[in-house]
Amino acid sequence: MVCNNGHFKFRVRVLSFKIAEELVAQLEPLLDQNIVEFHGNEQTPHIVIDEFLNEDLAQRAESEFPPIGDARWNYNFHFNEKKLGYNLDYELPPSVKSLVEALSSKPFVGYLEKLTKIDYLVPDYNHSTAMHYALAGGFINLHMDPNVHVSNHHLERRVNLLLYLNGNWKESFGGELQIWDSDVTKCYKKVLPAFNRCIIFDTKKVMHGFPDPITCPKDDGRKAIVMYYFTRHNISITQRITDYKARPSDSLPVKIKIYFGRVLLYVFYFLRDHFNLSQDTAGKLTKFVETILSLIKLRK
Repeated sequence: MVCNNGHFKFRVRVLSFKIAEELVAQLEPLLDQNIVEFHGNEQTPHIVIDEFLNEDLAQRAESEFPPIGDARWNYNFHFNEKKLGYNLDYELPPSVKSLVEALSSKPFVGYLEKLTKIDYLVPDYNHSTAMHYALAGGFINLHMDPNVHVSNHHLERRVNLLLYLNGNWKESFGGELQIWDSDVTKCYKKVLPAFNRCIIFDTKKVMHGFPDPITCPKDDGRKAIVMYYFTRHNISITQRITDYKARPSDSLPVKIKIYFGRVLLYVFYFLRDHFNLSQDTAGKLTKFVETILSLIKLRK
């Protein structure tokens, strides 16, 4: 068993090196052009890259998403989002793991440093990487991501990479990632989660989400690989939790719902960190408060 596991890890490393090598070779000739695009609007630094991966690899990675109802999915359903996230107690599927390691490799991280002009980026796929899966009716309200690593507050989150793997996605399904400035005054772009489309953005400046519930068939969903990159600091950084915001056009009930969702998130962290409760217990208590608040009928 140990031998087989070691052989599997070796194969993953070899494949991930090959993926990284091919990916950087494909991206490097367009680096100057991509730098201009990424920094074209200093309020929302980002870039969208189509046909990001070799199509065969993208198809394999999509096929390895576990089916709905599989034990490997965690259900993140609350006022501000409705999606599935991969339970990292389980090993990532083979092609996804190879891809994640390639996107965490020194050559690819070096490319990201040149693209974003952020030096000394630190990848992290052990704690923060996730496979996201939003089903029919799924959404994530506009938000600014947490500013630090989940378990190391010396690591500041700086760059997000989202890779969409939706082979049969139609425009009518919705699910566009909306790119807003941090003050939520203007939507700069809506990005359809088309197959093999990648978006890279500055975590500290870009407010993002897909706040309109998707309308795909019940047996389908919005699939994405999510990568985070950090910079290391000598001192611990004060944590900022996910900062959800309403759009100017949202109705008053929706704005109230989003506000209560933010309050609940603070309740969760307060219960967990100040009473030494487990993640599960704090989550159940927070869910109880959410259930009470939901009786106020704050749905869209």
